[in-house]
Amino acid sequence: MNAINEKISHRQFGDGVITEQVEAMITVQFDAHTEVKKFVYPAAFSTFLKFCDSSVQEKFDAEMRLVRERLDEEQKVRDVENEKHREELRVLLLEQKRAAAKRAAAARKPAAKAKKVAAAPTEE
Repeated sequence: MNAINEKISHRQFGDGVITEQVEAMITVQFDAHTEVKKFVYPAAFSTFLKFCDSSVQEKFDAEMRLVRERLDEEQKVRDVENEKHREELRVLLLEQKRAAAKRAAAARKPAAKAKKVAAAPTEE
């Protein structure tokens, strides 16, 4: 949302106008101050700032709801992908453990036969 020239209100600094908006930053010139203040956009609107025009505030709130919904959906997709990846890793590790156990059992088997042969009494 292009917020340049929109009137806003800050609970401490009072009313002001957004003079610049660059990606995630806005610059505000407040009526009561000669200096300008910079805020993180849109995060500042959840705590410090609000639009003076209720229709602009409603439009902003609607856009933020859509953004949050999209982010929530993207997070759900990432969660499903991460869970699938964890399950694949778990299966792979289990297969590796089984293969190692089979190799260890196979290595013990000839040694056990050799001991039996050595321990068996010989007939003369």
